[in-house]
Amino acid sequence: APASPAAAAAAAAAPAAEEDVWTQEQQRQLEQALKTFPAAMEKNERWKRIASAVDGKTKKQCVERYKVIRARVSARKSTGT
Repeated sequence: APASPAAAAAAAAAPAAEEDVWTQEQQRQLEQALKTFPAAMEKNERWKRIASAVDGKTKKQCVERYKVIRARVSARKSTGT
């Protein structure tokens, strides 16, 4: 059965044990790779190349990190801060 909304919120608020930690250097590598490999590229190929440019991160981790950052940026824009 799906978890209750309260349990889901608590789980989202608490850092997961296997939470993906990014160093400043890895973040910089990701940002650079996003500029180097444009969105016009075939998606799978683009993310494979981005992941190869980021030390110690998989394609999946890079995609997830990108989604998190994009969500933060749009949240900031919508609140006007």
